Amino acid sequence: MENLMKADIFFFITSAAVIIFTIGIIVVVFYVVRILRDMRHISKTMSQETDKVATIVNLFLDRFLRRKGRSAKIKKEE
Repeated sequence: MENLMKADIFFFITSAAVIIFTIGIIVVVFYVVRILRDMRHISKTMSQETDKVATIVNLFLDRFLRRKGRSAKIKKEE
């Protein structure tokens, strides 16, 4: 009888531990999914902003190089 009672206590504690462990895993997975979604959003935003910055840099470089090239032609003609 005592062995049966110990077995019941063991199975009750084991079941409670498995349930608590499962709930913990579900919570961790939930937060990992949220973090991954945020990272995807941040990555997409960074990509768009990098394209904008590259466009602005290219615009300034083109204007600067074009002016420098023009001034070099004018000096050669003189």
